[in-house]
Amino acid sequence: MCIDRLPKQFTSDDLVVIADPMVATGGTAINAVRDVLDRGADVKNVRLVCAVCAPPALTKLGEAFPELIMYSAIDD
Repeated sequence: MCIDRLPKQFTSDDLVVIADPMVATGGTAINAVRDVLDRGADVKNVRLVCAVCAPPALTKLGEAFPELIMYSAIDD
């Protein structure tokens, strides 16, 4: 992550929203999700929101985090 202003610790009840305008390969999104999980967030309370998502990224994210909820305006 370029700028890290996240809390040092999340509780499992915290709702965490990760916004990324373009998820192409999924690498950055996977790193961001791992970062918040490492800080104590529960994947069931993490949301990934993006404007555009490429199919390979959906596959990678689904394999890495089957319970992750993701919202995308366009899958391209």
